[in-house]
Amino acid sequence: MPPGTGKSTLGIFYITWLMGKEPLKPSLATAYADKLTRSFFDGALQIIKDPEYKFSEVFPESPLVATNSKDETIDLKQIKRFKTLTCRSIDSGLTGATRCEVLAYADDMVSGSEEALNHERMEIL
Repeated sequence: MPPGTGKSTLGIFYITWLMGKEPLKPSLATAYADKLTRSFFDGALQIIKDPEYKFSEVFPESPLVATNSKDETIDLKQIKRFKTLTCRSIDSGLTGATRCEVLAYADDMVSGSEEALNHERMEIL
């Protein structure tokens, strides 16, 4: 689908829904660029905190207990070593940062159209 049609937004809603259903199990949201992973973190946090979305009513057993803006992590229900959601770009070092027991969400894993059209690069991914 073309840019601006809501693909990433739909992904953020899906991640947040899974977080509410499974608050004690970790998920990862990753992308090529830090700016996009930051939008995952900010978007999930907005859905959880904004009364318009009624997250706390839909998931009363999954309260927000901790966030870390620097590390782009969110914990629901209780503070854990592996956070309910960790958002990291592929170049930010994922080793040891999280586990993916619910979802590993990957969005825009290449830097641009030239790289996306490079068949050799796509074989590596």
